[in-house]
Amino acid sequence: MQNELVSVIVPSFNAELFIGDCLDSLINQTYSALEIICVDDGSVDSTYHILQKYQSKDRRIKLLKQNNKFAGVARNCGIREAKGKYLLFVDADDFCRLDMVETLVKKAESDQTDILIFDLMRYDNRSKKAVEDSWTSVYPEHFGEGVKGAVDIKDTIFQITSSGPMNKLFLREFIITNEIWFQSIPRTNDLFFVYTAMTYAKRIAILNQKLQYYRINNSSSLQATNDKTPLCFLEALQGLKDNLVNRGVYEWYKASYTEMAVAVSMFNLAAQKSEDTYIQVMDAIWHRIEKPDIGLCSVQAGRLELLIQQGVRVIIYGAGKLAEVFVKYLLFIKHINKERIKIVVTQRSHIQNVLCGISVKVLSELTEEDEMSAYVVAVDNKGVQCEMIKNLQIKGIDTITAIDFKCMLALLGMRKTPC
Repeated sequence: MQNELVSVIVPSFNAELFIGDCLDSLINQTYSALEIICVDDGSVDSTYHILQKYQSKDRRIKLLKQNNKFAGVARNCGIREAKGKYLLFVDADDFCRLDMVETLVKKAESDQTDILIFDLMRYDNRSKKAVEDSWTSVYPEHFGEGVKGAVDIKDTIFQITSSGPMNKLFLREFIITNEIWFQSIPRTNDLFFVYTAMTYAKRIAILNQKLQYYRINNSSSLQATNDKTPLCFLEALQGLKDNLVNRGVYEWYKASYTEMAVAVSMFNLAAQKSEDTYIQVMDAIWHRIEKPDIGLCSVQAGRLELLIQQGVRVIIYGAGKLAEVFVKYLLFIKHINKERIKIVVTQRSHIQNVLCGISVKVLSELTEEDEMSAYVVAVDNKGVQCEMIKNLQIKGIDTITAIDFKCMLALLGMRKTPC
C-alpha cells in the first residue's frame, strides 16, 4: 500500500465534550500519513483551546478558525487547505476505529476510486456504548458488487448511502476538478455535496465495514436541533436538482431523486418538536418537493383516515423515523390523545424505550384487548414490512395497514379537519 497523504477535515463548533475523543482516534491511527485539518466554527466554549493543545502535541494537526458560518463553510475551508490525495470528513463529536484510514486507503488504492463508501457504527452518548443493531448508512443491495460509475447505478444512486460525508473517502483531485462544494446553509449542507459528487463519479466502490462511530443522543448536535431551521433540507434538495438540470442529466436520475426527496423530507418532518414547525414543514413538503407517483398510496392513506375518524385505538408497529412522523401526525394534525396510541416493536433496544412521549412496548406484550385495535405497520423497507405483517397475522390480527414514506406523503396531502 502506498503511503498517500490523507487530509482529514474536522469542523468543530462548541464540541468541548467530544473533540478530545475525536482527535485521539485520529492521531492514533495505524496509518500515519495524515494531515488533520481542524476548522473551528466560532466556538464560544473551550473547543478552540483544546484544539490548540492537540496542535502543540502533533504537528500533523492544522488549526483554522472562522466566525460561525456553519459546518458546510468550515468543510469548504478545509478542502481549500487540504494537500492530501484523499479527503475524509469526521465530525467533532464522532470518533474512528484506529485502523479506519489504513483500511480505506488500501481499498481506494486497489479500486482506484473517486468515492469509497463505508459503514458506520452508532454510539449512544447516554449509555457510553456502541449500539449493536441493524442500523446502517450503506445499502449494498442498491449497488451490487465491484466498482461502478454513476450511470451504472442511476436508478438507485441516491439510495446507496446516506447524504452525510462522514462515511465516504473522496479523491481530492476529483472534487476540485468538478468544483464540488458544500452549501453555506445551517444544516443539510452535506446533501448537495455528497449526492452531486456521486453523480459525477466514474469509480464508486463500497466497503461494507463499520469503521467510524456516529454519536447519537447528543443534545447539542445539529440533528438534535433540526427544528430551529426546519426548511434547510428543501434548499439542499432544490440545489441538487438545479445542478442536475443545468448539466442536462436530471432525467437520468429523476426516479432515484424523487424517492430520496420523499425520504429526506420525512426524516426532517420526524425531527420537528412542535405542532407549528411540523405543520410548516408538512405544508412545505407537499408544495415544494418533486413527488413520485402516489396513486396507490392514496388508497392506504384513505383507509388510515377512515380508521382515525372511527375513533379506534391505533397500534403502530415500528419505532423508526416513519413511525415518528406518523405518531406526530396523529398528535399534531389529528389531535389524538396519546392514550389512543400504542407503539410496539419486535424486539426493543435500550435506545428505543420512548417515542414522542409514548412508551415503546414489544410485540409479545400485546393483550387480548389490543386485538380490537387498528394496526399500522410503519416501516419503509418492503422486506421488513412483509415480515412484520406476518408476525401480526401469526397472532390472529388481520386489521393491518402498511405504510411507507410515499403513503405518508399521500396522507399529508389528505390533510383534513382534526377528528
